[in-house]
Amino acid sequence: MNPVENEAVVAELLRSLEGSVELVEKRADLPGLKARPGWTSWRVMREERSRSRKQEKTHQKKKHQKRRKEWAKKCKQEEEESQQDPVVGEEKAKDESSGATPATGASDEAAAQMAKDGETPTAEEEAEEESRNVWKRDLGPPPSWDEETLRERAKGVGFKEFATYEDVPEEWRRKVRPSSFPPTPEEVAKFGLDKCMRCLPQDMNTGGFFVALFKKVAPLSAKAQERAKLLALENRPDAASDLDDETSPPATKMAKIEPTDAAMEDAAEVDSSETKSGLDTEMETADSKVNASGEDPAEADVVDDENTKKAPTGKPLLRGRGRTRGDMGNERFLNVDDALWGPLIEFYGLKPSFPRNQLMARACGDAKILYFISNSITSNLIDRGIQDRLTVINSGLKAFERNSKDCLVNYRVAQEGIHFVAPHMTKQKIVADPMDFVKCIAPGGIRLEATFTKEFTEKVRALAVGSFVVALNGYEMDIFKKMFLVMWRCRGDAINCLVAKVEMEGMRSKLRALGEVSITPDPPPRPEITKDPAEKEVSQDVPK
Repeated sequence: MNPVENEAVVAELLRSLEGSVELVEKRADLPGLKARPGWTSWRVMREERSRSRKQEKTHQKKKHQKRRKEWAKKCKQEEEESQQDPVVGEEKAKDESSGATPATGASDEAAAQMAKDGETPTAEEEAEEESRNVWKRDLGPPPSWDEETLRERAKGVGFKEFATYEDVPEEWRRKVRPSSFPPTPEEVAKFGLDKCMRCLPQDMNTGGFFVALFKKVAPLSAKAQERAKLLALENRPDAASDLDDETSPPATKMAKIEPTDAAMEDAAEVDSSETKSGLDTEMETADSKVNASGEDPAEADVVDDENTKKAPTGKPLLRGRGRTRGDMGNERFLNVDDALWGPLIEFYGLKPSFPRNQLMARACGDAKILYFISNSITSNLIDRGIQDRLTVINSGLKAFERNSKDCLVNYRVAQEGIHFVAPHMTKQKIVADPMDFVKCIAPGGIRLEATFTKEFTEKVRALAVGSFVVALNGYEMDIFKKMFLVMWRCRGDAINCLVAKVEMEGMRSKLRALGEVSITPDPPPRPEITKDPAEKEVSQDVPK
């Protein structure tokens, strides 16, 4: 939520477009949303350390290598001295056995020699080392949250504040730009940055979001277009040709006029000799345009047309991906085919209340993923043809994923959108008590009889092979807590948890926070599975 990455970007955009766009206030249309206003002033700071993280890692590596070499050299020197003078070796052994501290004369001489060679750290290097070590200490919360205390804390951990752009050193001006600083009082009154929305995690138990809605109120001026082009070229010099195509005025197209009957009769009465002379002139012109290689320009045009059709479409290439933005949204979001609905309703017992119009796929037929998209997106955007005007990269949550194993239905429930699907399921769903629920949160195959209660085991054995859902008792209809687990019923007497390891830890933390279990037990040990020829191993029955 750094204002340099949020409000400063919005202010620079409004400044560059010179009144062509304006911010729109939307809080009144979003009841229940807790959003704080955008900032109009902030402080610009930067780490005072001169080394980057990569350089710091290299420095630490070189420093340790240097210390190891010095230690090996010192040990070798002492060993040679003890071999040359047995008396010194015996005295050293006595000192080590008695715990006495050896003489420091040799080390002092070595330090003097290192200082002479310029290997000892200078005062500046020691100060820089101290500034680096401050990041490794746990400073704890500040004693006070007033502005002066926070400023001193930032200064103490290595940040330097800049009041204006002129205060920024030359070597840092590539990172700290003029647009990083707050707008002037006149710009604050003009831009209306308070219309931006800051959604903080502690306000609604969500992630952190910065929202700004722009409205175009006038065409872009020539000055604004040139400024945007220069800014783009500064960041991406390779996009010059794409920018020229985008900023150049569109070619004027001639209107197509349908010929009338009278015009057709007049054209039929054209003198044949005039037509013949025109054809001869065209043939002579075509013959004169054959290039030196003997290639007919007409044929060359055909080849160019074919190559043009094969060229990628869309905006400039995304960095490091080798594909265009157009390639990422070629497949539109479509309603799920009716042929898929019958097996899903039958296998999972989906109620009529399930919002079928909100389940979509990115391809017709046997799609890989079925997405659950909110009603506001489907009704306000997709149903109004937004995909005809914009490239939709992604939307919604994964509700179902295609199986890789044999099952009565081709799709299994996905953990990402389980809280929107499970409340509408009447089959392949089990309500478990907290202890059985916790035992389901384990990697690999989990044997039923050796792990769960008798009641839970009987419920699982009554299910069909494939995907099913375990809901925590008391939260089976709560979509906000999301106390659901996607499981897989194996052909053997075992189940498997289809939840990522990171989300497993999060589920255990939620159980402790809800007070359902005081201490979540460790995952149960996997009992040894005897290989039975009539039964395959559990690991072979888990979908990928």
